[in-house]
Amino acid sequence: MLSLAITLNLDTSMNVLVQTYPAPGHAHLPPNLKLLMMSETGDRLQEVCSREQDNYIQLKHFRGEAGDSFDIQVRLDHVSITESFVL
Repeated sequence: MLSLAITLNLDTSMNVLVQTYPAPGHAHLPPNLKLLMMSETGDRLQEVCSREQDNYIQLKHFRGEAGDSFDIQVRLDHVSITESFVL
């Protein structure tokens, strides 16, 4: 499961937290599950990889402005799912 938490700041910027959790009925993520954030041009901005007993993984908090766009990709072995977001 993918989770995005967005909070608004007084200066109109936004703080974003991206996490992934195991599917219902599973206690841990599969090892070597990758969570990536990429720019709209495809540049890799952040990446984190799960270990044997992780029950979630998350990217570092980041700040953005309204209209900023980014892609989040979840990858395991040769399978990946990418979603595009605009703040």
